[in-house]
Amino acid sequence: MSFIQDNFNFLRIKIHSELIGLSRKDQREKYNLIQNETRQRLQRSFENCNNRSDFYVEALQELKLFESEYLFMNIFFEEKCEVIINKLIDKDLFEFEQLDSELPLLTNFYTFIKETYVSYKKPISNRDIDFFLKKEFMRLTGISERDWLFENDTQNKVLRVYSKWLISKLSQKGNDVEITNSMLLFTKIFNYYPVFTIEFTNRSLIFLSTFLRGINSYFQNGELLYLFPPIEKTRKILGRILYREEFIHSPLTDRADYDFYSPGYLIKRNELDERVRKAKIFSQSFLESSFVDIFLIVNLCELRFRWTIVNRLNEKIDLGYYPKESELMDINSLKGDSDFIRIRNEFFARFYLFEYIEL
Repeated sequence: MSFIQDNFNFLRIKIHSELIGLSRKDQREKYNLIQNETRQRLQRSFENCNNRSDFYVEALQELKLFESEYLFMNIFFEEKCEVIINKLIDKDLFEFEQLDSELPLLTNFYTFIKETYVSYKKPISNRDIDFFLKKEFMRLTGISERDWLFENDTQNKVLRVYSKWLISKLSQKGNDVEITNSMLLFTKIFNYYPVFTIEFTNRSLIFLSTFLRGINSYFQNGELLYLFPPIEKTRKILGRILYREEFIHSPLTDRADYDFYSPGYLIKRNELDERVRKAKIFSQSFLESSFVDIFLIVNLCELRFRWTIVNRLNEKIDLGYYPKESELMDINSLKGDSDFIRIRNEFFARFYLFEYIEL
């Protein structure tokens, strides 16, 4: 069976009939109502297809106007993506002009394929894919080409350099797009090179040990990395791709539970999850949280992180958010250690509520 055969009536009615004659804007709005069902149908056909290239050809023939970016992202993560790309070029279907500006990795990959094909007039090869992945990763991290000699990579330079680069970027606000794209590229690398796919547990353990050692130094000093937003976004993006058994995540986004996972790797993965969970709490703006809830978090969190929460609290006040009388009374009734009392006193003093200050 094929995608078109599997979904003939659905495509004829929902895509060809109901969307004909509508403006591009109206087509998009109407398609959004059936997008979830369409992707479920794509998933079922994908699982049952005998030829990945034929699947993508048919999917793009029918859904290019609405799902070109989604399908291109899936093609990027295919192990034999060059085979699929060549088939699309032969069918004049390799046109993906409207790619998400927040996913420059895909835009760069598309541009590279187009320029390579136009310049050399030859089929895309696995050497071309290899060249792009290395070039893009070197551009991001500054790693040298010599460090890409995987077969002799006893020092795991790629993993260590990326870990150092990632920690540096996470320590600064505003790098979410660059970090998310680097994590997607890292995932592709883990799926593309046998040294990572075959030695997934060992390589992942090495990366996580290096990465966690670096971020733990920040946590121990009460400093928080902007860890949660890019990891969460990357997980969501990868969670939308068509499921395939051979696909693996990088150690940054892996949530699977395979028998071959070593206890050491799972311990490190759980440690990363705990750091991400804490980063999520501390990275939120608290604009939607009540002042009482914020003080409850201050009271319960570790001492070294309390002033991070206080900074978020002050940012909220600076934006014109003020506590209600009932909130002030509830905050005043909370019990805590001397550090908590000092924070609360400074909060009350900011509103000249000296009658609430505990000496």
